[in-house]
Amino acid sequence: MKLSRQEVEKIARLARLSLSDDEIERYRSQLSEVLTYVDQLKELDVADVPTTAQVTGQTNVLADDVVQVGGDRKKLLANAPVTDGDSIKVKAVFE
Repeated sequence: MKLSRQEVEKIARLARLSLSDDEIERYRSQLSEVLTYVDQLKELDVADVPTTAQVTGQTNVLADDVVQVGGDRKKLLANAPVTDGDSIKVKAVFE
């Protein structure tokens, strides 16, 4: 599928890209090749191929959340530059 110069300019405008004439021509050619390849993929019979989200077989690789007892409050507050009672005092974020 060949893209026209106007189609590439429209895509660039939608993507908020400022392209030179050389870039427009280069991207027109490259995008046209990608679309031609996609057209080839459309010809494949994938009726018997199961839908997949990923093919590596990996599962959740994140560790489980575990509640742990924190450190001694007085020792933790001793590291803060400014405290106010049992709290760390910081500059206001909002006026």
